Amino acid sequence: MLLSFTDDVDYVNRGGGWWTSKKANVEGHEAIHDMLARQKQKMTYRSTVAKMPFLTPHIALVHATWEWPGFTMPSGEPTEDFKGISTMVMVKQKGTWLIRAVQNTVTTPAAPTPPKRGRA
Repeated sequence: MLLSFTDDVDYVNRGGGWWTSKKANVEGHEAIHDMLARQKQKMTYRSTVAKMPFLTPHIALVHATWEWPGFTMPSGEPTEDFKGISTMVMVKQKGTWLIRAVQNTVTTPAAPTPPKRGRA
């Protein structure tokens, strides 16, 4: 995982934490993975790229949906559907694609849809 990110990566995790370097990102993920192992979490996470427009030949905007079947909340309560979407800015450096920024958002349970506004 260490090689997948730029040194100055910004990562907003699904819990709302904001890691502002590769070191903080890796340490944060290691702590989360340790916690998941202690909880005996089912590691059934999967992600799919939904959209990937290139902003330049060396910058891509990636939207990836993810789901985690069988995920159990820290309280021990199982979730029926645990899903989300990640938005990433990827940059090509020295021939390698790296993640420069990530926003990871949980979409279930679904957030309420704001009411539509009429024209004034």
